[in-house]
Formats: sequence, structure tokens, C-alpha cells
Amino acid sequence: MVLDRSQIPDADDHLTTPVSSPVGPATRATVTSFENYDVIETLGTGGMGRVLRARHRLMEREVAIKTLRGELNPGPALADRFKQEARALAALDHENIVKVYDFGQTREGVLFLVMELVSGSTLRGKLRGGALPFKEAVSLMRQICAGLAQAHAAGIVHRDLKPENILIGADGRARVADFGLAVTHRADAPAQASEGPAGTVVYMAPEQKNGAAVTPATDVYALGLIFYELLTGRVPEGMFELPSRLIGCPSQVDQILRRCLQSEPAQRYSNAAQIDDALSRCDPGAPVLIARSNRRALWTATAVLAVLLCGLAAWIVQKVPEKIVNLLAEQRSMHVQGGSASREPDGTLSLQMGNPLRIQLGIDPTELPGAPGDLAVKCTSSASLQGFEVLVKNEQGVWKYTHPKAVKAGTWDTVITADKFVRVEKITDIEGNLAPGSVTLVISPSPDAAQPATMVMSELSVKPATPK
Repeated sequence: MVLDRSQIPDADDHLTTPVSSPVGPATRATVTSFENYDVIETLGTGGMGRVLRARHRLMEREVAIKTLRGELNPGPALADRFKQEARALAALDHENIVKVYDFGQTREGVLFLVMELVSGSTLRGKLRGGALPFKEAVSLMRQICAGLAQAHAAGIVHRDLKPENILIGADGRARVADFGLAVTHRADAPAQASEGPAGTVVYMAPEQKNGAAVTPATDVYALGLIFYELLTGRVPEGMFELPSRLIGCPSQVDQILRRCLQSEPAQRYSNAAQIDDALSRCDPGAPVLIARSNRRALWTATAVLAVLLCGLAAWIVQKVPEKIVNLLAEQRSMHVQGGSASREPDGTLSLQMGNPLRIQLGIDPTELPGAPGDLAVKCTSSASLQGFEVLVKNEQGVWKYTHPKAVKAGTWDTVITADKFVRVEKITDIEGNLAPGSVTLVISPSPDAAQPATMVMSELSVKPATPK
């Protein structure tokens, strides 16, 4: 599989049910010969297996042979997992997935899997030098997604995606490897592994950690973590800083990562093919070569365009709001009453709602100096909302919006236009207690909700009012 011996992953990285069976004498023998293959050397040994470099006697092709360790009595669970990997790989044929050539059992009873030998390293090896250049990171991610897209289309969920399981050949091509924890998934029957949580903790999706059913969206979460690590050199934890701020990449990348890292699988991309499609639109573009004879015309056109753009910019400053104020930004102060709120790694806000829940978010006075403009809200609630109110307080006064009717449970994606906000002329006790420079949400779930209501808020942004 890989010639870099230091990169052979250890099975102890996996969260799996340990096999507690005595080591039988028949399994202690070290396997050094296979039918049709000559073993050249041992490339590495992990917690559950060896990887050997070998050559086919007739075809003279070098291969990688993966075996269960000779010292280990595999027991039915490990043996089944090994066979499962062979079946999963045999069902796939893609240039970005390591190829499988053969599967068998030695005279000593040791299972082995013959695979493509990839001369190179792993993605983890590349990351030892730190974050990758943007173009290289996008290229590798698209290759990984292309391979996984075929697996997902075949109903296979990898469940253990991590840099150690991505091989990078001498040709620079990425190949997804180690399908030992893969499970089969159908749209009408999400995969449920019998052994419970499985995978590598750092790259696990929330549903994996809970031992719940997995889908291709489970791999999407891991792909989001890997992509962030390629761009920044670290795995995101808690409220992560957006890559566009860290490395100056296109803002579309932020949106791709936010969607990949949603806590709810239904809110992520459904599969790797959708990520690949989104990444295809993030290409920073190739340089344009311009003939020397056309340069004078280009300079003239550029000068004219610069004048036009300056005029347009001046008009925009006067007529269009300078920016959209993201009220969910991590640097904002937040005060919660009647429930709890936590900022998630994907940039969303998770709420446990009392009746009512009050969330007060601090704003810079320069962001909303006067009346609020349009307010965009996107959230998913487990229960219907009996009441929803927004109050904005700045140096100019207090503005209030009260939603006129109940909101059904599920996803609510709406824009509250500026004209719906009413200036509060007579300050009540509630408005008087608002902090200057704040936006306050008052959310009241339906009192007949069977369980405590929860909400995931993925967007809350407001435009400064357009100058008249």
C-alpha cells in the first residue's frame, strides 16, 4: 500500500470492541510465503495487521500484501472485518481508491489481501510540513472526493477517513485506503454497525460518537475536517476561525466547510460528489496570457475601467449598505436567560429553549448606527414557536419586530424586511433593560411541546438600513 513505513496506521487508533480470545499456537507463526508471491520485506506492522512488500512470481508485479498479524488470533469479529474490507474494495474501481488484486488464506490460516503498491507517503506525511498551498489542497480534496463519490454511489460508507488512510503516490495522485470499517448503506436503511461506535475519534462525526446509524454524510463530516486541516495545518475544534480570514482563500470555502461540519447529517452535503461539485467552483483561476500587441489597448481599457469603478464605488457607498452584519460571529458577546446556547464548530448556534428564551448579542455601534435593515433568519426547531421577537437597541433608540403568528417546527428560512421593524416610542421595563448596542431575540416555544425544545440557528444577519 505505501512504502513510507512510518505511516502505517495502528489499529489502536480505532474505537472498536476489543477481541478477547486466547492466542492459539497455530497463529503464532510468522507468514513469510504465499502462493504465487515472494515476500520482499515488511513495510510496517500495526495493531491488527502487517503490510508486506511482495512480487508476483509470474507477472513480476510488486504488490502490497496486508495480513492479520501472525501473533494474533483474529477471532470472528476481526476476520469478518478483514473480509468486509476485501469485499468493499473489490466492488470499487476508481483511480482514487487503492486497487485490490486478490484475497485468500495461507496454509497457516492467516487471511491476506493483495493490493496495489503505492510508492510514496500518506496525506499525514504531507501535513508534517504544515498546511498545503490552496491549489494543492483543493486538488487533493477533489481527488479524495472523486474516489469516495464512487464508494457512496455503491452504498459504501468508509467510516474511518483521516490523513493516515489517504495514500499519495509518487505521481501526486491521492488514493483512499483502509476500508476495514466500511459498512453498506441504502437510502431506505442507514447503516448501523453491530459493534457500535467505530472510527478515529478526532475525525468522527457526532452520530458516530453516539453509535447511531451512519450515512455517506458521516464521511462528509470527516472530509470537512480533513479539508480544514489541509488549508490551516490543524483540525478545527469548537468555534473555528474561517479559512478565508486565515489564509485569504475564497469565501466559498467557508460556506463549504460550514455545510460539511453541520452537527445534523441532514444539513450537510449528502455525499462526496456534492462536495466535489462545490469545490469545482472554488478554482482561483489560471493566469491569462495577453499578446504584446494588445497590451496598450488593455492599459487604456484598464484606466477607463478604473475611473468607472471609482465612480461606481462612490455611488455604492451612498446608496447601498456597506456590509451585512453577521450576528452569529464568534467574537460577539452573548447573554442567555431562560435556557442555554452554545456555539458549534460549524458556526451555528445550538439552543436549549426555556419559555421564553432570551438571547442578547452585542453589536458594535458602527455596525448598526440607526434603524435596522432587512434581517435574515435561518434555523431549525424541534418544536413550533409560539412567539418570536427581535429587539435592536443602539444610540438612536430601540426597534422591535414581533412575528405575527406561530412558526411550525422544522426549518424556518425567512427575511424580515426593514419596514417590519417598529421604533419603540415608549420604553417598557423590558426595553429599558436592554444593553446599549445589542440585538435581542425572545423565543417562546409552544407550551404543549412533548420534550424540551431545541433549535439550531445557522443564519442571523442584518443589513444597516439603506440611506433614504
